[in-house]
Amino acid sequence: MKKSLLVFVSVVSVTVWGETAKLKVGMYLGRGGRSNGAATWVRMLANAPEVEMSWLEGEDVRAGKLVGLDMVVMPGGSSDAQAESLGEEGRERIREYLRQGGTYFGTCAGCSIVQDKTGFLRLLPYRKSKTVRRGGCMIGTDFLPEAESLMGLKAGVRKMTYHGGPLFEETNPTNVPDCHDLKILARYADSICESSKKPENFPMQGRPAMITAGYGKGKFVVTSFHPEHYPLTRDVIVAGVRYLTGRTITLQTPIKPRNSLRVGYYTPAAMGRVSYLPIQDLDRISNVDVYLVDAEFIERGEMSHLDVLVVPEGDVKHVSGKNLLNDFRRSQISAFAARGGVVLSWGQMAKLVVPETRVVADAQAMVSTVKTLATK
Repeated sequence: MKKSLLVFVSVVSVTVWGETAKLKVGMYLGRGGRSNGAATWVRMLANAPEVEMSWLEGEDVRAGKLVGLDMVVMPGGSSDAQAESLGEEGRERIREYLRQGGTYFGTCAGCSIVQDKTGFLRLLPYRKSKTVRRGGCMIGTDFLPEAESLMGLKAGVRKMTYHGGPLFEETNPTNVPDCHDLKILARYADSICESSKKPENFPMQGRPAMITAGYGKGKFVVTSFHPEHYPLTRDVIVAGVRYLTGRTITLQTPIKPRNSLRVGYYTPAAMGRVSYLPIQDLDRISNVDVYLVDAEFIERGEMSHLDVLVVPEGDVKHVSGKNLLNDFRRSQISAFAARGGVVLSWGQMAKLVVPETRVVADAQAMVSTVKTLATK
């Protein structure tokens, strides 16, 4: 049978010789794109058989590397740092990418950066309210009938991971003329706040939690919560990607043998290729099982489940007592080392952990060390 070359002119799908090309996703991992959420996105996309993932930092966006992408993902972290890293040129590149038919999926900080505020992306006629920072928890989130009709997400209240995401107030729609067909897909059903503050000062209940809109010829989906954190809620990502691109992706992380070396990878200060590429390298080792570690992981006493703790080079100025170095967390890391656990780090981060840290030259040396430990 004679084969024919079939090309659909679309930003989301190309079919060549009867085979569907992989979905090209640009994952932002520059300054401001940090935390377990960003690392989880990396692992999911890197292991999705339908996806070809590329790495984006601020300079990549400014250099025009959005061209040819089907979707851009902006993860949690710090929207202020993300916006600053992109610069006005990078922010305009994203806006133009959307005007020309591109798609964008943002979570938490990646949702906050779309707000109608000078120095941000200004994709959406909403602005983050000036409120106290709220803690992290699973919070009731009411998925509306629009979420079911557009994306197949069943309407009703379910729990989503919230960790300081934006709580929006509407601004003047004329401020964002390229935005159209805006729909709120979910609203928060509960309120939380710091114990020293009063919830009634700015209730979360009823505030938008998930929004979609068109922008020029493109469209975007943003969530104030973190759908990536747990397998139970990742159907929101699958549905959002299908809605944006017309493609279905399989989200998975590697399943390793039960006797694998258990490696914790500390993510709150992780930033850019130097921090995130090693996760992929570790995932490729057949008998190494990677756990994403944050400050809460340490506080819950879960380091007792690890054999190795890796603290990668990253955004040093964001590592503080708040994240890693208060007395209790340092004592937990030292106790972990005292009972035979191995702490590996390199670069400036190695100076900030504990004296028991085994300093390695770089990420490659860390991976080699882990391989050696996994053979013992």
